[in-house]
Amino acid sequence: MPVIIHDRDAHQDVLTILRDWRKSLDGRAGVMHSFSGDTRLAEQVLALGFSIGVSGPVTYSNAGRLRETVRAVPWERLLIETDAPYLTPHPHRGQRNEPAYVRWVAQAMADIRGQALEAVAARTSANARALFGWTDDGQR
Repeated sequence: MPVIIHDRDAHQDVLTILRDWRKSLDGRAGVMHSFSGDTRLAEQVLALGFSIGVSGPVTYSNAGRLRETVRAVPWERLLIETDAPYLTPHPHRGQRNEPAYVRWVAQAMADIRGQALEAVAARTSANARALFGWTDDGQR
């Protein structure tokens, strides 16, 4: 199974651990959940075979670095996520997060990448199916 890593303010430590761990793997690595690094970190994470998960902070007005990263990451390696109950997207920031708010993250990614919301939803859903080995009906 792919792993899900949530790195918060420990980028270099996490990279060191993942590099050592990755040497023993064969196949899918996983996803850097609720990614908070910059484009350089994203490149290193992608090189290890990970996908990049984007959540609520991409909608914040001060998220220029994250939006730049979303622009740079290849489509096939992007996922849309929630981090319920935290990291609620704008315009619901300050409220308890819930999966229904993931639409705001998708819209932000669509705006950043100059794509239709439906195209982003389809692409990132296909990415999740591929990463986790799900069929179209959500089964493994």
